[in-house]
Amino acid sequence: MSSNFPPCQFPQFSLTSKQKTPDSPGAFLKQKYKSTMFNKKFNKPNPIFQILLLLFLSQTLLSQKIYTSTEAINHIGEFASVKGKVYQVYISSRGNIFLNIDGIYPDNPFTAVIFKSDADKFPKIKSLEGKTIVVTGQIKLYRNKPEIILNSLNQIKVAK
Repeated sequence: MSSNFPPCQFPQFSLTSKQKTPDSPGAFLKQKYKSTMFNKKFNKPNPIFQILLLLFLSQTLLSQKIYTSTEAINHIGEFASVKGKVYQVYISSRGNIFLNIDGIYPDNPFTAVIFKSDADKFPKIKSLEGKTIVVTGQIKLYRNKPEIILNSLNQIKVAK
């Protein structure tokens, strides 16, 4: 039985030499993959890769749907935005902050949560009471209610 496939060729390398020669596997890979997403000298992302990633992310975020607080329950696990009126800003005895959206707890359909460890990032959070906001993040389910955990101020926008 004869094969029509050409013989397989592998780069040759010497086991006795510690220097990478053009015949070593490392040199072969280095030549083959010269242009990577990382700049090897500083171990930083390549600027072209950064620009492409930024363009992709901006298109993804801009095309994102904004759900109402009552629609959020149908989108658990999604990275999305939820819009609603802050009826109550509640700070627990442990220092966690709860933005109860479109209703007062326990009748609110959605909550934005800020843990104590991030509370100092939101200095004027009480001023949001009565305002319509848009929060962005991963929609999670906690005690049968949808929520988004906020850890950055740029996750909240006051709606116009």
